[in-house]
Amino acid sequence: MALSKFTQTMIRGFQTSPNGAVGHHRVALRVNQAIDAFNGLNADTTRSRSEKAPLYKQLQEQHGKAIKADLDKFGNELLARTDAHEAKVAKVLNSVSLADAVQIVAGLKAAGLTAEQFRSAIADSGEIAVAMARVPQALSGLSADVATAAALNHYPDLLAEAAANERDFSAYSSLSNVVDRTIREIGLNVDEQALASRFDEAALAPRPEPKTQAEQNASE
Repeated sequence: MALSKFTQTMIRGFQTSPNGAVGHHRVALRVNQAIDAFNGLNADTTRSRSEKAPLYKQLQEQHGKAIKADLDKFGNELLARTDAHEAKVAKVLNSVSLADAVQIVAGLKAAGLTAEQFRSAIADSGEIAVAMARVPQALSGLSADVATAAALNHYPDLLAEAAANERDFSAYSSLSNVVDRTIREIGLNVDEQALASRFDEAALAPRPEPKTQAEQNASE
């Protein structure tokens, strides 16, 4: 099975954010380097299959380790960005105290607003929208997800950030599959039988002169 390198169009991922593109690019370059080495080894006609066995093994282990390290770095960067985003969302949702939120929602309920007027109030006021997200569903009449989404509609920067993070995680998932497939394919070319029977070159060097039985007895 032939391995496909990342093209210049896809090397930074598909619809990734600027930060996501950097992480994706770093890993994709590693993958391309491994494939170049793999193809070069495949094309080497000066070595037999058994002679190539330790080289395939070395390629799989060394390039695999480097690729995985950069993939982990990419993943950790995504998790850090997600944590930072969630902290911003929490700050927004806590911008109205629970006591104030209950008072706001109770006041709206007491005003006898129609369902349409209620929706308009939520769409027009970020404070009301956040209050609806803060109070229990029994009071707001909205599920937590719906209420939170309505509140965040007043913060387009956070919505854009969440969408960018989601695209980057999708790119990371696809990239992980490519990494696994690349390392696995290289490994399929490792002739384990040839490695098992390979002569240890270290045995070519003369060993220290062995002790005679008398010398061994004398040293005990």
